[in-house]
Amino acid sequence: MLRFSIIVKRVGDPRVGGLGNVPAGPAFLYLYRRFGFPSSGSDAYKEVCAYYLPLSIKEDVFLRVFMGGRHAWLGIAMSHEVRDALIDQSLDNNVHDEDTELGRQILDAAEAVFRDLFRPVFVRDIPINLLGEAEVAEGAEVERSPMAGYGVPTGCYENPGLFLETMGKIGDLGGGSIPEGLQKVLELLKGEHLCKE
Repeated sequence: MLRFSIIVKRVGDPRVGGLGNVPAGPAFLYLYRRFGFPSSGSDAYKEVCAYYLPLSIKEDVFLRVFMGGRHAWLGIAMSHEVRDALIDQSLDNNVHDEDTELGRQILDAAEAVFRDLFRPVFVRDIPINLLGEAEVAEGAEVERSPMAGYGVPTGCYENPGLFLETMGKIGDLGGGSIPEGLQKVLELLKGEHLCKE
């Protein structure tokens, strides 16, 4: 298993806990402002939410940031296929996961994404990053999410299973793209005169 503490040591910021923990409040504020609503579910009992940020190395490996009651915890999430490949390399070379070629590539990519979370996004004229209020180096800031300022109707969550099933079907209709699926649904509804133009 790849230990996030290796990345924490590389980055060397004393505000980040040794296991990859940071205060949950500033982390959630930053991630929500920068990326919008979390795109994946999490443990409804133990966590507030989780963000899965893709790594450049592979599409099925992520920097996972999940919010607990006090801390946000960072780690690396991967598909079973990637995990199996990592184990195979480790066993073949009789080394720890982080000492395999794939392990080093994943750690390097996760470190790059983690460091990127220190780039500030603005809330009005206040720059924030993963740890809270931030300094701004010229050109270092990032854009806020296009969802900033929008809400989700509470009715969407009265029946979460129905909402998630519907969004899955919309994604299927759009060939894996939610925006394209939504456009097709709107066209179908207008064509059937089930909604106003």
